[in-house]
Amino acid sequence: MTIPFYEALQDAIERADYHIMPDGRTTVCLLTLDNGVTVSGVSVCEDIARFDRVTGEQCAREDAERHVAPLIAFRRADARMRGEA
Repeated sequence: MTIPFYEALQDAIERADYHIMPDGRTTVCLLTLDNGVTVSGVSVCEDIARFDRVTGEQCAREDAERHVAPLIAFRRADARMRGEA
């Protein structure tokens, strides 16, 4: 049985690291996948006075996950083609 796509995407993520850039309003998220591939996402707060670390991390992770999705789709399609799914 194939697990739902979003669950497969989350299961593929082994680690998430966050970094706030020196400008104080840009957050970068680096996701490390179970196969060692890294994917990044970025969020930028328009007004530094309104910057919130948690929101920045959440938005940066969502951006990174959008980049992971095609990789997971390929992985699942390849497994189906090989008869592994």
